[in-house]
Amino acid sequence: MVLAYLLADAVTDLDWIAVYAALLSTFIFVREWRDNRVRLKVTVSHGVDAEKHEGVCAVIRISNLGHRPLVLFGVGLMWNYRRVSLAERIRHMVLYKRFPRRIGWVRGHLPEDHKADDLPRAIDPLNSVDVWVPFDKIDEAIDEGNNVIIAYAQDALGRNSYSQEFTMRGVKLLEAVE
Repeated sequence: MVLAYLLADAVTDLDWIAVYAALLSTFIFVREWRDNRVRLKVTVSHGVDAEKHEGVCAVIRISNLGHRPLVLFGVGLMWNYRRVSLAERIRHMVLYKRFPRRIGWVRGHLPEDHKADDLPRAIDPLNSVDVWVPFDKIDEAIDEGNNVIIAYAQDALGRNSYSQEFTMRGVKLLEAVE
């Protein structure tokens, strides 16, 4: 306490102004860095495409949450092809020096007749794009018996954004109601 008092007594008004300027410039730098980075959010949900009457669909919504327009270059699906043990995850971390988030997942493309035709596409700030994919087309594209998918979107610089895991549970029940 006494040391802080002695140090505060030795600090001049110019030193306090310099500290204020340094804190202010650091705050502005962090805010600008955060606001100017790409913030792409990918979500997957159930939907019914009433216009095309294709039944139950997966709706992949790609939202630009940043303050700059971005160019959407690709949209695709991933599915889990096998269970990964803890030993495999640790081995992956040692070999590649990164956390194994997507180990055991296979990256695939959307079915040919349901690709977004207008890619690459610019997405304005705070806007979104929807891609509708029928569940039967997803079942044809992924392994038999797998009902968990992850959607991903890629911008023009190759940065990927992933959705949360989406379970296509209850699809047969929804189709039976139609």
